[in-house]
Amino acid sequence: MEPPRELRQALGLQEDEVCQLLGNAYGRVDAPLLFYKELSQQLYQLGFIRHPLEPCVFLLYTGTVLNGILGVHVDDGVCGGDTKFSQKIQALQSKLPFGSRKHRNFVFTGIHLEQFPDYSIRASQGEYVRNIQQIDIGRARRMLPEATVTEDERSKLRGLIGSMQYAVTHTRPDMAAKLGEIQGQVTKATVQTLLSANKVLRETQEQAEVCIYFLPISPQELTFVSFGDASFASSKNLNSHQGAIVCATDRAPNYLGGHCLVITAFPAFSDWHVDMYISTVSLAQGAGRSFLFARGGRT
Repeated sequence: MEPPRELRQALGLQEDEVCQLLGNAYGRVDAPLLFYKELSQQLYQLGFIRHPLEPCVFLLYTGTVLNGILGVHVDDGVCGGDTKFSQKIQALQSKLPFGSRKHRNFVFTGIHLEQFPDYSIRASQGEYVRNIQQIDIGRARRMLPEATVTEDERSKLRGLIGSMQYAVTHTRPDMAAKLGEIQGQVTKATVQTLLSANKVLRETQEQAEVCIYFLPISPQELTFVSFGDASFASSKNLNSHQGAIVCATDRAPNYLGGHCLVITAFPAFSDWHVDMYISTVSLAQGAGRSFLFARGGRT
């Protein structure tokens, strides 16, 4: 590698000399990938396998019995499992020391997770939602609600939508429809769109303590239910819109109308606790995925 000037001076290197990097270095763009490869190798040696549909999720089995699941996001992880799984995590810690480890109550990728004695899990983002900033719209601009937004305003609108979408995806499905209506207006946004976006944000912040729960369900009773419906046209335009919700329950619901698809029982967990670990390896920010797996909790 070509050393920077400061390193060249510190090592007394000549202008025609270069360095060989033998390990990872903070700030490298490929640091997250290098750590992922090292973590994967260590997990394979401990008996874990990679999930066939999600490369950031690792499974530990004894025969056909699932002992635990580990999900990783860059150099953070969230996991749940039995005694054997905990022993493997301890072995992993001896290879890749964790900076800290938290149990049952912690923040992971901006989501506050708390597990209760009955193994149910509460997920909330109250603090995150309260910290989202509204779009600044001057008084003169508010007097022209039908005016087309500037590109700077459109960029701010996209930023607000993105921030709210993160909460809607994980803990605030109650705001999905209203946010979706704003998202559909971005390309033809007006000042009124900005005002509406701020209104949706205020409503979200006024109910910042709203959260979702993953309830403990017996593996023999676990049932996935999907409801869906569509409108002929929205109030803003003549486009039709479709909505759907998928949830896990312990029994098939009574039929109330609309469309209902029920997918029943598949193997699940019971009586596990949720752990979080943070590795000490310093990494540049990179893309990743986060997962919550808990015996008794449901994602």
